Amino acid sequence: MNTTTLRGPLGARLLRYIVVRLVLATGMLGYAGVLYYSDALVKHDDLNQFLFLVGGLYLVLGLSAGGIAWSRDANPIAYSAYQVIVDTVVVTGVVFTFGGVHGPFTLLYAAGVVGGAWLDYRRGAILSAVLNSAAVVVMGVVEERSAGSGELLGEFALLSTNILGFFLVALLAGELAQRLRTAGEQLARQTGRAEALAADLSQVFGSLRSGLALFAPSGRLRAANPVTMELFPRLSESPAGDVIEGFDEASDRVWELRLGEEDPRDLLLTRASVEDGGSVLTIEDITDLRAMQQRIAREERLAAVGRLSAGIAHEIRNPLTSLSGAIQLLDLSEGDQRLRQIITREVDRLNRLVTDFMHAGSPPELRLVACNIRHPCAEVVEAFEADPRYADRIEVVFNHRSLPVMMIDRDQVKTVLWNLLLNAAQHMPGGGRIDVTAEHVGDRVRLLVSDEGTGIPPEEIDRIFDPFWTRRAGGTGLGLATVERIARQHGGDVWVHSKVGLGTTFGIYLPVRTEEDSADG
Repeated sequence: MNTTTLRGPLGARLLRYIVVRLVLATGMLGYAGVLYYSDALVKHDDLNQFLFLVGGLYLVLGLSAGGIAWSRDANPIAYSAYQVIVDTVVVTGVVFTFGGVHGPFTLLYAAGVVGGAWLDYRRGAILSAVLNSAAVVVMGVVEERSAGSGELLGEFALLSTNILGFFLVALLAGELAQRLRTAGEQLARQTGRAEALAADLSQVFGSLRSGLALFAPSGRLRAANPVTMELFPRLSESPAGDVIEGFDEASDRVWELRLGEEDPRDLLLTRASVEDGGSVLTIEDITDLRAMQQRIAREERLAAVGRLSAGIAHEIRNPLTSLSGAIQLLDLSEGDQRLRQIITREVDRLNRLVTDFMHAGSPPELRLVACNIRHPCAEVVEAFEADPRYADRIEVVFNHRSLPVMMIDRDQVKTVLWNLLLNAAQHMPGGGRIDVTAEHVGDRVRLLVSDEGTGIPPEEIDRIFDPFWTRRAGGTGLGLATVERIARQHGGDVWVHSKVGLGTTFGIYLPVRTEEDSADG
């Protein structure tokens, strides 16, 4: 069963066909009227006959047009056939009225055949040719009998010529219409595929997590996905060379670029030429990759420290212990007591250095207990405020809000906070205030330590967690490396923000884990 209705493309084609047919009919009737009143045709004595024909013609065409509105769900093949029959009836009425088969309007039958081809291709053309031929034969027979001339051979030749012409027009118009239909369907399929492909490409282009942009030979932007415009919003206004550093250095190259100061992003850019002289630019955000590479490098250095400390700890600590004991046993005069204190202090410093090496290189296993992080933090703040080195010039303010009970290693957390306080105090030579804030944020606890010190230059931010790297004379460069190691042991991470001359803020993020979570892990 044909489920196609007149609501689709055929309905629109029929409407256009009916409108054109009404316009042509009006023109032909006007022309016929001129002929009628100029005696070019046999003049009828009764004007009512002509008026009746005009009224009937418009009535039939009007009903034909109205049928589309009344029969939206009709079978399109049947309705096309109906339109061809209407055309045949209308044309036959005009031809019969104005001279019959010998009159000037027999060519309208050929126009009807073309119209049938336009409506229903080969099938419509053949149907119109058959109906027109039948109408011409009937009209010729009626005219011959009415006239009684007996010129059957001449009438037969005329009718045969008309019929042959109808079918020739039908074959030609049907073939052309069918080819036009096939070409239109192919074009529609190709257009549909192209539109679908364009839609798919648009979705892919817009959903890429990497930047992708196409530039003209002049460097002006042709197209870019949202990621590119987010990274370089000025690309739509200026040439790429003015916006992207390194773009104009070579037509085909790969380079890295760092964007931003507050939250820097490392980008890997690849530029490739296209045939018209323009270029395609791809942008990969490798910030996480570079951060991971830095962490791996630090872990490798810490592992090297561990291997080194394991080898030298025993060899150094035993002599240090012996040296310290021997100094204590020496009977020194009061004048030499100062030298004893110096030696003892340096021995203790060496001992602490070896201990730092061992802790940095071979982190002890976490001893997790359920507690509120506020308690170990408060203990560290209290101890630091009592440290005679900083008590008279450093003020520590501890703030805490809605902290949950979580699984942490108390001693390790104390080590983290102590190292951060010590680092802050050492970078405030003139004294100042240190703010310590512990708060519950989502599924993590955030510990912030902010100072009013000298700050860290941007080019040094990426190196401060490297073992043995320090900006302070006499430092070991292991304090912040230990902070990061302990944070990552707890499943957390470290964040730092600094402004030269204004101070530095370190953030430690630790996941809130319960005793059940730790057992499952």
